[in-house]
Amino acid sequence: MSAALNGAILVSVAGGVLSLDRTAAFQVMVSRPIVTAPVIGWLLGHPEWGLVAGAALELLLIGDLPVGRYVPVHETSLAALVTGMVVAALEAMGASDGYAGLRSEMTVLPLAILMAFPASRVFQKADIITRKMNARLFETAAVSVEGGGAALIRNNLKGAAFFLVTNTVALLLTAVPLMLGASYFFTRFALRPFTAAFAGLLLAGAGAAAWSVTTDKSAYVFGVSAAAAGALLTWLAL
Repeated sequence: MSAALNGAILVSVAGGVLSLDRTAAFQVMVSRPIVTAPVIGWLLGHPEWGLVAGAALELLLIGDLPVGRYVPVHETSLAALVTGMVVAALEAMGASDGYAGLRSEMTVLPLAILMAFPASRVFQKADIITRKMNARLFETAAVSVEGGGAALIRNNLKGAAFFLVTNTVALLLTAVPLMLGASYFFTRFALRPFTAAFAGLLLAGAGAAAWSVTTDKSAYVFGVSAAAAGALLTWLAL
């Protein structure tokens, strides 16, 4: 349990730092799941598990874009959380690196994503709150322009600090229970028959990515296609 707890703290801090790349600083795309998840996996000692998780999440969320005033799902925090859950579960199951470990990940990953998706609302709300706080800070920054560059830099750093703190706290509040829960849940249920659900997850991701370009109902498309494809492929595998 202590290993999962230490991992949750590491995931929260690293995820908070990587999330700055979304809007607050840098913006060199390290906040995308395809980068964030392998980095989190590497920090936890399993970069290849993070790579698979990041590829699946990138496919799922690639069409969720910040158009107009819409605030998309916080893909960075979600990728960090899912990777942390996968690593915690597989380590508790005694999985090792290599082909055997990846087969075990195919069992855990789709369920971890489904368990983590409700937490994405927490990240999204935290993001909205931070943006509102920074909107007020913008007025102070505009006034500070007359006071010189030092005052302007301080206000910009405050804005980045708001994002760092809120994202880290939101991750910590979700990562601790979900990573501890994953390390407990996945070791006490027979999940081997659900290996084929990983293929269903990828099919659902492809459908969601395609549909999100033309409709705002991608969440419903994901749910229905994931359930149908996962159930069908699992039935065929039995």
